[in-house]
Amino acid sequence: MGLAAPRKRTKISHDPNNTTWSRSTDGFGHRILKAQGWTPGSFLGPRNAAHSDLFTTASASHIRVVLKDDNLGLGARPKRGLLDEPTGLDAFKGLLGRLNGKSETQLVVEQQKRDDIKLARYAAAKWQAVRFVSGGLLVQESNETLVPPTSQNGQADSEVKNVPQGREEGLADDETTNSDSEDRHSVEKRKKKETNSRGSREKERKREKRQMRRDKKRKTSESTESEAEMQEKTRVQGPSEDVKPTEPKAPTLSRERRPMGRQMFRGRYIAQKKRALMDDKSLNEIFMIST
Repeated sequence: MGLAAPRKRTKISHDPNNTTWSRSTDGFGHRILKAQGWTPGSFLGPRNAAHSDLFTTASASHIRVVLKDDNLGLGARPKRGLLDEPTGLDAFKGLLGRLNGKSETQLVVEQQKRDDIKLARYAAAKWQAVRFVSGGLLVQESNETLVPPTSQNGQADSEVKNVPQGREEGLADDETTNSDSEDRHSVEKRKKKETNSRGSREKERKREKRQMRRDKKRKTSESTESEAEMQEKTRVQGPSEDVKPTEPKAPTLSRERRPMGRQMFRGRYIAQKKRALMDDKSLNEIFMIST
């Protein structure tokens, strides 16, 4: 480092590897564990536990804290990376194989296996792997020939005996196909009926709505015409004692209950205040003026 380089003071720590806290035996935790019977290098918990066979050397070391920066539940295994291995490991393995005297054909086969494993892992991570479950074996059921009722002359028995087995199977297949086709036709007819009935109900509802709209418009037009005629009559005849001016009909209030908000109470208060200011008697009471 020359003279032109920036001067930086660096202080070397007394514990560069940060091992003082792990090796100290003066801490409270170390002392309380020793008081409970623990010795350095031994495991925690009972010695004859059921999971004592699973203990390793890592069980006696310090607990490692891992920062949880995902939304997975406790115990969930996060997805491994597609290439969760050091860069260039394949080439290094090939180099070691050449140094160990492996032939090129063996190296190519091993490289092909590694590539196949990578492709399988990539496909399983991107598209979920499909697992097929065997549905068992298909076994043909035994055909039990139905014996028709015997006739008086015994002709039915002879016909059944003379019919070959292939013809019997064909007849059974024809009956099953006919029954299936009839069921399918009945289902289709039922669906058509349901769709037609639904469509007719919709049309009827729309027709009723249009009729109600027309009636409402006709009533409003008739009421406006009658009011105009009455006004014309009163204007021509002039004011008289018998004829009273037609009062406009008060709009019918809906039965729906509307919530009373803050503005309504405030409006009432302001109106009451104005009424009190306009009244002389109330003003005299406010200012305590006796008349």
